[in-house]
Amino acid sequence: KAIAINEETGNFFKLSKSYIAYADIFEKKKEYAKAIEFLHKALAIDEKVNDPYSIALCKANLGTLKLRIHDYEMAFKYLESALCYYEENKMPYETARVKRDFAEALKVTGKLDRAIEILHQSEKLFSELDNKQELNRSYEMLSDYLRENRDFELSLAYHHKYSEGLKYFFDVEKTNTLTRAKKEFESEQKDMEAAMLREKNEEIKHYVAKVEQSNNQLKQFAGVASHDLREPLRMISSYIVLLDRTMNGSTTSQQAEFMNFIRDGAKRMDLLITELLQLAKVDANPRPEEVNLNVVMQEIKMNIGVLIQEKKALVIYPELPKIIADRVMIVQLFQNLISNGIKYNESASPVIKVSCIRSANKFEITVTDNGIGIPENQRDRAFQIFQRLHINKEYAGTGIGLAICKKVVESLDGTISITDHKGGGTV
Repeated sequence: KAIAINEETGNFFKLSKSYIAYADIFEKKKEYAKAIEFLHKALAIDEKVNDPYSIALCKANLGTLKLRIHDYEMAFKYLESALCYYEENKMPYETARVKRDFAEALKVTGKLDRAIEILHQSEKLFSELDNKQELNRSYEMLSDYLRENRDFELSLAYHHKYSEGLKYFFDVEKTNTLTRAKKEFESEQKDMEAAMLREKNEEIKHYVAKVEQSNNQLKQFAGVASHDLREPLRMISSYIVLLDRTMNGSTTSQQAEFMNFIRDGAKRMDLLITELLQLAKVDANPRPEEVNLNVVMQEIKMNIGVLIQEKKALVIYPELPKIIADRVMIVQLFQNLISNGIKYNESASPVIKVSCIRSANKFEITVTDNGIGIPENQRDRAFQIFQRLHINKEYAGTGIGLAICKKVVESLDGTISITDHKGGGTV
């Protein structure tokens, strides 16, 4: 079920982890071919999104499974690759686990001395980590390998260590049993609360379904309404042109001014309806895919090429990342921000700079301009629908552009905010 959901939503990170978990189930059932199949699916995703840790994890697991099916050549290949990554990134637990599997592969291929040497390295790492369970498994393997290598004295010493470890875990298990009994007793008291929560969750699901249905109906209405509302506007514009022609240049200056008002009003109303429809379509059936922001910038420069030439603007962007998002929405987002930076700008040469900083699992993208800026007391209002900060005579617009930007960013679980640019303008 998790795999189906993640495939449908395009959540590649969780899909890869679901494949790995599924492979683990098949491994426990000793269905190694199935386990390998799903690990290869996970590896393909991780290589596509370039997740080095997950790549190493898949290869470590594949190495272990190849060992189980006696494909020693591929086992060595996968284990060596995983080990290289773990050692380079100073990950002692993962390094110790892979070294132990590597020792097993060496042993079954007749390289017993080398296997014992690697196993000692694994033992040392687990000892430094104070991981008693993994350390005890290493003691057991060392006892077996040393006995086979006829080093009976050392083998016996490791067998004693292994036996002491079993006693420790027996005592721990007794303590855990008592702890579990206590937790079970406490959980019975919480059953009624849990039942009430489930009931409330069902009510919430019911209301969420109603809200989703209402949203879908509103989106359908927006599409139909936009078409029906634009039709009379087109008729008004057409008849104004016809009226102007029939007057044969005999219009007074006042009549010409009135007709210009009508044309301008129809044009602004048409733009308003178009942008309202765009706002309604944000996050409606998004299609997540890998989007190269450098390519998006090139497309936007073509889309608003006339505006850039008229204002002698410069759009600068260093190397930008690839992200997973709906491509159309991302074009809308950046085109609105870049157009605003150029349009609301009194500089002789508007400069718009787009840059990116990566931190943890997030991208912080800034769009900086040298324009007129937005006063601090108006920044929250700027993202509200129909909230224009300037009159039409100063700057044309509908007051919807930044509302669309906010909705696009929030649909990606992000945030958007406005700050001052030190050199004047907006970030």
